Amino acid sequence: MDIEQAVNLAIDNVITEWLNDIYPTAFEVEMLKDQEFRNNIIKAILAKLKKNSIDEMIFSHLEYSYFPKKEAFDFRKAASIQPWDLIKYLSLVLMCADDIEAARPKIDENIVFFSYRFLPNAGFLFKGNNKK
Repeated sequence: MDIEQAVNLAIDNVITEWLNDIYPTAFEVEMLKDQEFRNNIIKAILAKLKKNSIDEMIFSHLEYSYFPKKEAFDFRKAASIQPWDLIKYLSLVLMCADDIEAARPKIDENIVFFSYRFLPNAGFLFKGNNKK
């Protein structure tokens, strides 16, 4: 997958699946639906990725929150990533995704039973993952 396809797929995935399954969606995700805003983000991310240096990408620090679990005084620590950073990280991974998937055992070999298979479709990244 080329760099522009990866960035576009990353943005489509963030719009489709949001940032995570804990926090409510960020307003920046809604802004990505605006074509002019999206084009500006794509241009900025492509400029960073084409420098071929992680140091040039400038990632924000993660923010943490604690969410209650089922029992009293039991909490789960959750990290929140900035949408801008998620798109950059995801773009990097997506540029390798086809090669990674091709190197995996074939489904009909029945070696790996519980695994996501990379098959992007309508903003989703994995086979069978088409419901929110």
